[in-house]
Amino acid sequence: MDRIPISFERRRYQRTEKALRVTWKDQEIHCTGFTKDICIGGLFIVTNFPVHPKDSIQLELTLNGSNVVVRCKGQVIWVNQGQVESFPAGFGVEILDMDSSSVESFLACCDEREG
Repeated sequence: MDRIPISFERRRYQRTEKALRVTWKDQEIHCTGFTKDICIGGLFIVTNFPVHPKDSIQLELTLNGSNVVVRCKGQVIWVNQGQVESFPAGFGVEILDMDSSSVESFLACCDEREG
């Protein structure tokens, strides 16, 4: 699978509130949940499952209203275990690279304001 490296500054891109089904895994775990928001540089996953900053994870996001699955690699940037009361428990992920066949669909999903 061709991969395109992605490098974006934190909070440089507008976030879109979007609950997408997401599966993530590292060397030991395989979990499923939903995103709170997404942008072309990353996403926030709502979960109580423990992860740690700098963990590398593989992600698969199912785009709403389609059978399109976006596959990418990411790194956990921050974890909220209740210290940010206005945000749900979960973690923020920076997208490091993405399957080249997924880029266009993911960018279109990030531009949508509903969902």
